Amino acid sequence: MDFQKAKIMLVEDDPIIIDMYRLKFKLAELNLIVSPSAKETIKTVTENKPDLILLDLQLEDNISGFDILREIKARSETKNIPVYILSNKRERGNREEGIRLGAVDFLAKTDIKPEDLIKIVRDKLENI
Repeated sequence: MDFQKAKIMLVEDDPIIIDMYRLKFKLAELNLIVSPSAKETIKTVTENKPDLILLDLQLEDNISGFDILREIKARSETKNIPVYILSNKRERGNREEGIRLGAVDFLAKTDIKPEDLIKIVRDKLENI
């Protein structure tokens, strides 16, 4: 896959984290799309058809990333998009629940450097 043409979507509501990932992905020559809001995520996914999604669990307006994941995986046009949960909400069972709902994996923001996340994204995109 041509990494420069690949579209990676970040579903995140923290502006500092958004800015950091925008910069890191730009430096890695990867196209990062940021969902404008949790409420708009499904619309943004449908319109942009990303190749991979990085999804936070705890979003604004008490919208759960699990609810977004359920909806992505329930729709025929989006169900095959690989989704990684990228969150610090590491309560017991969150990783298992995410994988049960169709996520590829659960990645803790505090445990993964942006460079390592980019490597995971590139590796997954190579295997799509």
